[in-house]
Amino acid sequence: MAMAPETVIFVDVDGVLNIGVKDKSGESPLVLNESNRGQADTLAAGKDGASIEVAARLLSVYHRSTGGTGSTYSDYMAAGSSDLSSSLVRHLAQIIQMAPQPCQVVLSSSWRKPHHGGRVLRLEAMLSKHLGRKFSFDAGTRQCSEHTAADRLACIGDYVETLCSKFGNRYSTQSPLLVLLLEDFFVQPFNGWLLEDAGRMNCVGDGEKYLEQRAGARGLVRAKIVHTYDEWETAKGLRIQVGAGLTDVFFAQAEAFLAGTSERPRTLSETSVPEVLPLRARVAEAPMEDVGPVSPPTSQTPTLLPQGPIKGKVKRPMSLSFLKNMMMPSKSVVRQESVTMAL
Repeated sequence: MAMAPETVIFVDVDGVLNIGVKDKSGESPLVLNESNRGQADTLAAGKDGASIEVAARLLSVYHRSTGGTGSTYSDYMAAGSSDLSSSLVRHLAQIIQMAPQPCQVVLSSSWRKPHHGGRVLRLEAMLSKHLGRKFSFDAGTRQCSEHTAADRLACIGDYVETLCSKFGNRYSTQSPLLVLLLEDFFVQPFNGWLLEDAGRMNCVGDGEKYLEQRAGARGLVRAKIVHTYDEWETAKGLRIQVGAGLTDVFFAQAEAFLAGTSERPRTLSETSVPEVLPLRARVAEAPMEDVGPVSPPTSQTPTLLPQGPIKGKVKRPMSLSFLKNMMMPSKSVVRQESVTMAL
């Protein structure tokens, strides 16, 4: 019989293991990586208003402090045209290592969809290198259509309910199941969005209570949502919203929870300025050829940056390049769920 986990970690990818900059146009968030950063200055110097605004968003995030430790979002920028930040993946590996065992790591991101199989293998290989052992996700949340923060939270709640139905007699108020959720909720704040049968989600604490209630009996689950979201307004009045990634600030929240020292935030303002711990040393992303596949590949890893222009609707995430297709010869930019567009 399967062993009941003491800890379950739900992992989103976009906005957690990369930095995603929400675009006013409603397109998929832009990934903060070296490729996009390199094109932002050119876009900013152009004459197209939409391109200038997108560049302003990206540059604002690049220079923005992550909060209290001297680091900026540029410190967590993904290399090249990648959609994964090695520093943020390393933070996830540290969280997995410090979690009470047995620990179940569940992929709750849209990356769990079958067509992202190659990208998941690449992420698992990076985690294997950081952990010093073979790693693969233990499970994924069910396949379903998710378009809103409420959709994502409900799907994770379904998983918690099923798990507690199977192992509920193993947990108690003295020894609850620890549920840690690493999530940016589609770059969405807790601002009163409605979750069916659960009411308004006004703060992180509301989401945590919801997950605990899905256990079916009081006290069987202790939940923590590390909401990797940040927002601010520039001097020119431009609202910036970011899937802020598992930076030092948010890593500290997860660490405190697993160590048993965290308190549930009661308001959104309390969660936006968390107590932080010293920034961990970072390790450069390992060359993939030194790692090898951690599970049988089901498909070839998709190319993130096609050479020619891409037609049709952009998928999550993408590059800045799509803005320049009328302005100059093609280079490339990257958005989340990552397709890079030609500029």
